[in-house]
Amino acid sequence: PEADTISSGRFFHRIHSSSAEFLGAILLLNEQENFIGEEEEGYLRRISQLLSVALEQRRNSRQLSQQRQVLRAVIDLSPNII
Repeated sequence: PEADTISSGRFFHRIHSSSAEFLGAILLLNEQENFIGEEEEGYLRRISQLLSVALEQRRNSRQLSQQRQVLRAVIDLSPNII
């Protein structure tokens, strides 16, 4: 699907980072039509927002860890600099 949709037993919502990078999507399928009302849609959109924050934090944490490892290696190889 190109855009977020709620129709005939389907909910599809794209998850983006704060910089609009695509991170993933949520897709719910149900045999019943109109199984998602306004309240459920609000919950699902909030869950999408929370997933976006969690995924960004995880990615940022990994990047920070990698940068620390590089910096530690530089420091260990050049003890006279510090």
